[in-house]
Amino acid sequence: MFESCCTPFDVAHLLRHRYGLDVQFAACRPVLVCGARLGAIDMPAVLGGQVLPLLPFTASVPVIADSRGTTWTFLVDIASPESSPLLAERNLVEYGVVQRACGQRVLLPVSNSGTGWHWANEPTPGGGRPPAASVLASAARVIASTTGISCAAQPF
Repeated sequence: MFESCCTPFDVAHLLRHRYGLDVQFAACRPVLVCGARLGAIDMPAVLGGQVLPLLPFTASVPVIADSRGTTWTFLVDIASPESSPLLAERNLVEYGVVQRACGQRVLLPVSNSGTGWHWANEPTPGGGRPPAASVLASAARVIASTTGISCAAQPF
């Protein structure tokens, strides 16, 4: 993906124009800021690997892995703050599944190497993002199937 990129600014340009991401900068690093349209859900990589295949259009779901490969961040669509309140899935939080709050930043990958922040599942041009509710529900299903514990949604 980043073969033609020499600087973080090249990376930001590529991500803006090829994938439609609203890339900003923090300390010269490309980031996304969670807001009314874009959200992020963090979870352990092991759980994320089981959640990803359950989502529709798996090939285009953008997922970022942290530098140690222990946490996956799913980039998700948020309908609107009014119609889609931030959910705290009580049992999901206990399993490391957290929906980031509005205003929080998501570090973006800047190279194709497997070191540093990298794509666990690279986005596709025009691919879109899954709804936050779909990712949370899929995580709840995986946890319920492996532990027998129901993860009912609780509004914040």
